[in-house]
Amino acid sequence: MLGKLFGRAASADMLAEEVAPPRPPSPQDGHDTIEIDQLDEAARIFEDPARHDELGRKTLRLPDWFDFDLHPDQPEFREQQLRLWEAVTARTNYDILINEDTPGAGDIDAWRRPAFYAAGDSHVAGEQILAMGLIVLRSNARPGSRVIEYGAGFGQNSVALARLGAKVDTVDINPGFCASIRTQAERFELDLTPHEAPFGFNPAGKDGIYDLVLFYESFHHCLDFASVIPELEKMLAPGGKILLAGEPIFRGEQPYMPIAWGIRLDWQATAVMRIRGWMELGFREEFLTRKFMDSGFWWRHHVVPQAGPANLYEFMRWDAPVSMENWALSLDEEPGWRTPQPGGRWARSNAVLRLPRHEGMVEIICRCHHDDGRSVNFTLGQETVRFELAQGERKTVCMRMFGLPGQELKIATNDDRRLHEVDEDLGIFIETVGPVQ
Repeated sequence: MLGKLFGRAASADMLAEEVAPPRPPSPQDGHDTIEIDQLDEAARIFEDPARHDELGRKTLRLPDWFDFDLHPDQPEFREQQLRLWEAVTARTNYDILINEDTPGAGDIDAWRRPAFYAAGDSHVAGEQILAMGLIVLRSNARPGSRVIEYGAGFGQNSVALARLGAKVDTVDINPGFCASIRTQAERFELDLTPHEAPFGFNPAGKDGIYDLVLFYESFHHCLDFASVIPELEKMLAPGGKILLAGEPIFRGEQPYMPIAWGIRLDWQATAVMRIRGWMELGFREEFLTRKFMDSGFWWRHHVVPQAGPANLYEFMRWDAPVSMENWALSLDEEPGWRTPQPGGRWARSNAVLRLPRHEGMVEIICRCHHDDGRSVNFTLGQETVRFELAQGERKTVCMRMFGLPGQELKIATNDDRRLHEVDEDLGIFIETVGPVQ
């Protein structure tokens, strides 16, 4: 049966394909795929773990009508994702209150064996506990902190943060999950309050309240992330941060993520969508981090190898200078820089640095360690600053940003005095980049 379903045995339909006009080249060409009309069988395989190897690493082939050339910020791109959701789920009219629900959540013991404990699987539980530990570690939570968790599910992270003394709000559309959190809050006598609402809802009712905004294995259900991210920025208190943990964020192109963002195409994700009706999104790292940067955030990535749920992205307001030792780079930026060192990072002779959105002056502090000095150009928007750096000299350069998204700092140094064997040694050492204090 499966050999016929997923194999390549000859058929009349296949012979017809041989004389049909060729399809345009696709990013999925060369990958092992299944078709949308095979998703019912894929769903049956998904519900039987013993059969998962039958589909291996197959991905869903996108329909012929799918346009890879649409810009990810276009409304048409979003509409195409909704059309794809309808094809994958065999449902219509996506509604988060209906399609993102989790029936049966209220039937799990909210007190003795909530969430991952109910699975009785030490590997699953271990990964989740590792993730919880990293979230607590990076949360900076303390007694009196204000925390909000979106898509909290059974709320194990929120319970842990509340037990540290934080005042925690959770937001979830599922009444069963909210009831579970309410039960735990009452049993532990915690300052922990569930709210039945969608992403972006602000229980505090005013801006600048929360020290931490947390998404754990939930942000990938946020179809309207582009409008939610700016709202999250408004909710943050000074010095606050956003954590995305256990999210499908991919560094570079993957067979199951051939576009900037959208429905993940691994067969497991699409099978779950067929069963549940959920929106299972994924994101390219460069695209999603840029969205946060366009709202004024800089970011860092923390990962525990071989523990997917512990994969964590941290976003903080860019309201002070940041050491280049801690600055995360995209794949496109990395060739222009050496690995971080204590106190900063070496820029090669031609380097580019994406900057968060900012209105006002920014400063770049740099140093020359070369015995022959350097001629340096900094370009930001339409402005270029040219200067000389002598051996051992440290310099602060100020430039203006105009609150535009997608701005880049370009760093160029002279390459006419090649006294070193490798080109990367022709650059300068960048210590910090950030708004003028």
